[in-house]
Amino acid sequence: MDKLIKEQMISLEGAYNVRDLGGFKCSGNNVSKWKRFIRADGLDNLTENDIKKLIEYGVKIDIDLRSNEECQSWNDNLGDSDQIKYEHVHLLKGLRSYPDTLGGLYVESLKTCRKYFYEVFKIMIENIDKGILFHCSAGKDRTGMIAAILLMLVGVKKEEIIKNYTLSMSNLNPIINKFSYENDESLKDFLGAEAEHITTFLDYLENDHNGAEGYLEFIGFSEEETEILKSSFLEKEK
Repeated sequence: MDKLIKEQMISLEGAYNVRDLGGFKCSGNNVSKWKRFIRADGLDNLTENDIKKLIEYGVKIDIDLRSNEECQSWNDNLGDSDQIKYEHVHLLKGLRSYPDTLGGLYVESLKTCRKYFYEVFKIMIENIDKGILFHCSAGKDRTGMIAAILLMLVGVKKEEIIKNYTLSMSNLNPIINKFSYENDESLKDFLGAEAEHITTFLDYLENDHNGAEGYLEFIGFSEEETEILKSSFLEKEK
């Protein structure tokens, strides 16, 4: 594990895949800002110490990307804190078809769930000076798509975005193995976080929208709003 990955990991008792998106080299001698965006998996097992640690780390807003059913079955413990603003956006609410691969699912999500992607990034644009944690159940698919768009937006190299995505495989090994035993054999292809899936996603953004900026403008943001989001996630390299 390289130095940056170690620095990005936020070790908690009740979650496995919590990581800061800060520290990546970006275009223009910039790096992605620390404590601005934190990606995470399910928060239903967070302890009081975990919640305290995240609050002290600077998290002010918790964006829950899960479905209504998931929220009802597994509580978001962080969102219960009176020091955290909880926002729920069912990211895949508009998804009506399920392709055979995860990469295909990600691309279909970009096409059919535009309204909900818009809602997520709108929250981020309206809170440019706050630390924002966003999460789903495993922190690899819905969370992985949002993280990839943010990193692509600020000019992080493609191979680094892919590495950030695939890291979920090692972080979530115990959980993914558990899911694989409990689910039908045909669903096992959706339990991983292999490079090919996020590569398909990134290629679609680049080829069909000229990157993350183009996609954000496609779903309804102005150039000014997109620049506000981008600037809020950049700082000069020290």
